[in-house]
Amino acid sequence: MTSKQVVKKENNAIAPINMDAWGGSPITSKDIVLPRILMMQPMSDMVTEGDAGFGDMVESLNETKIGDFKNPVEVIPFYLQKVYIEYDVTNGTGDKRFLRMVPITASNDNLPYEDQEDAADGKTFPLMRDRCMNYYVLLPDEVKNGTALPHILTFRRTSLKAGKKLATQMYVKNTDAGLPPPAVMCKLTPTKTSNDKGTFAVLDVSFTGKTPESYITECMRWMKIILAGEAKVDEESYQKEEGSKERNVSAEPGNF
Repeated sequence: MTSKQVVKKENNAIAPINMDAWGGSPITSKDIVLPRILMMQPMSDMVTEGDAGFGDMVESLNETKIGDFKNPVEVIPFYLQKVYIEYDVTNGTGDKRFLRMVPITASNDNLPYEDQEDAADGKTFPLMRDRCMNYYVLLPDEVKNGTALPHILTFRRTSLKAGKKLATQMYVKNTDAGLPPPAVMCKLTPTKTSNDKGTFAVLDVSFTGKTPESYITECMRWMKIILAGEAKVDEESYQKEEGSKERNVSAEPGNF
């Protein structure tokens, strides 16, 4: 290789980024929105609009497909938050509107699946709630590439069984072995299930192997950010995942 070729190669190299030269970063951790991994049901908005297929697993912020019935998704789960997802079921018309996500505590651990709530005008409206297990997970490929951003994986209704299996692995088997919660990676696989009201997708988990130590370190870094309240969940995606009609989820019963 000639000296001219060496100079040309060096000139084409990308210089290290100096954020101060670009005015610094305008955001803080509080501006971070964490995407959810959405499980597409037959009447999910994205399915009925032709943007996704039944059984697809989709990243909520950019609506990118990351898995489906034939292509499982591997994740590193590192933190569990139990929550209620509450919906306004307006006047019995079938409209289903996401209201809020409420952390489950000892004082509200036994709230009913169907309820009533007082409106601002003094009247009441019907409310539906799902008991959920929200797992914060990293995708191994993103950790490897240095681009890791936590995703929220929600288990509810008939998928709660898999959520409990994952909790047992993280907080019983791992800790009994002297290991941290993210010590074992897992694979997410949707399957089709039917009852007298229709066909829907149920999520299952299987365990794939030991998490590399450097990946666990990245989990801990994000854990500190999350516990400090400096990253919020993409809550709007709950509406996108389920669709706008109550009937869209009636095939899959609540689990309490």
